[in-house]
Amino acid sequence: MIDLLNQPNQMDNKTLPNFRKDFESLLELIKEDKFSLELVEKIEPFMLELFQDKNYKIFTFWNRFDGSFKIVGSPTLESKDLKSFDHDALSWFPILVLKRSFLSERKLCELLGSKKNKMVTYGDLFPDNRKIFASFLKEKIQYLLISDYKNYSNSLVTKDYSYFYSRWKQYHGFPIDVLPKDKQFIEFWQNTELFKDDTDPWLEDVIYSKFLNGFLCRDMIADKGILFSDMETFTFRCHYERFLPKLIDFTFDLLNDMNYKVFNKLKLLRFLSNFQSEFPEKILGDYTDKGIFKKILFYDMKKLETVIYGGYISDQLSRQSFVYKSFESDEISEDFKLEEIKKALIGIIKKDYPAPHYEVLQQEDELLQIILDEGLITTDCFFSIDTLIRRASVIKLPIVYCPMFINDNGQISTMVSFRTNDKSSSSKPFESIEKVLIQSKAKTSEEVKRMVKSFLDLPFNFLSQAEKDHFNFVLSMETIE
Repeated sequence: MIDLLNQPNQMDNKTLPNFRKDFESLLELIKEDKFSLELVEKIEPFMLELFQDKNYKIFTFWNRFDGSFKIVGSPTLESKDLKSFDHDALSWFPILVLKRSFLSERKLCELLGSKKNKMVTYGDLFPDNRKIFASFLKEKIQYLLISDYKNYSNSLVTKDYSYFYSRWKQYHGFPIDVLPKDKQFIEFWQNTELFKDDTDPWLEDVIYSKFLNGFLCRDMIADKGILFSDMETFTFRCHYERFLPKLIDFTFDLLNDMNYKVFNKLKLLRFLSNFQSEFPEKILGDYTDKGIFKKILFYDMKKLETVIYGGYISDQLSRQSFVYKSFESDEISEDFKLEEIKKALIGIIKKDYPAPHYEVLQQEDELLQIILDEGLITTDCFFSIDTLIRRASVIKLPIVYCPMFINDNGQISTMVSFRTNDKSSSSKPFESIEKVLIQSKAKTSEEVKRMVKSFLDLPFNFLSQAEKDHFNFVLSMETIE
């Protein structure tokens, strides 16, 4: 038995369970008669059913952490006990699936002194011949596990883990850490309540993995999660706390992934905050409520920056869903929040960079007020005349106009598909645009003029005459400088 129960509470990577070492410890244990004798004692209550039902099988497992056995008898692979396994994908090594055909094998008959290959009876084995039956099973277990270990060793070289996927599908699979870290995450960890997408209503109560159905079936989780018995305090179930350092690593990977939804990152930050005292060298930084608010605000603003400057076309722009808005804490005052929001917004705004600033922010009253209060004069392009009109009336700051949009990769998109709800304007969009620009005393910039001129000078710019005339209008505008 591998004694990890007396390990100190604070764990590091050195005390993480090691699949290879645990497997090798199991290979040593099965050499001892005691192992198979204890196993026979555990499976004896299931043996009568095995004799009576030709489809019945006895699935046996060994717990790598406390040395206990788990025995499941089933006539079918659809057994709930086999599927769910209490959602413990870490503890159990498969030992043997005992089938009825074993009871008529020649080797067992010879050990029992029978000259004929006939099925032995329950009375032939119990109670007098337990040791003989244990010796028979010991040989089978050694052969199977040595073969399994060879498959494991080969997989480390070939990176082919198909054998272990097939074992999970047979409901007699190995702990999840038989896979490398990246595959572990894909096949198991990302489906748990810590990492699953909480913004997807279909996944709200469903945790599943299509491959690991030997450990984790598609199941409705009502009052119990996979990793935690209490999500608020992150109280671990089973032996998942032993993999805490690995979970922390996964957490940082996702926090650094800008495509991972900010709403889900809030849960991960709470998780790190809960365990920072145990791993002060691993979890650096401020994970108080103020620190978490700042981090969530950072992620929200990075997302906003991507939308403003990332080259999005008009139908992709929608009202932003900011997580920081719903962040609540008694430790944080509204003044603190406002000051941090202001600093974060100012930090991402590129005043001289042509972008649809107002198009993106037009529904964000708080952010627009900061822009107004701080006098942030931005260079703007627009996707509709209506938005241009609203910008002129709502933000009492000079409009610095650009007729094209340049994303962060330096790609240029011309703003020529202006839309409007005013049918009288839609027939002559550029005339209407220019009228609004003149009435609002809009200006442009020297940089915008340089870009417009460069575009007009291209031998193949595919602009219509109306578009060229509009670009020339921009060249005639006053500049903000």
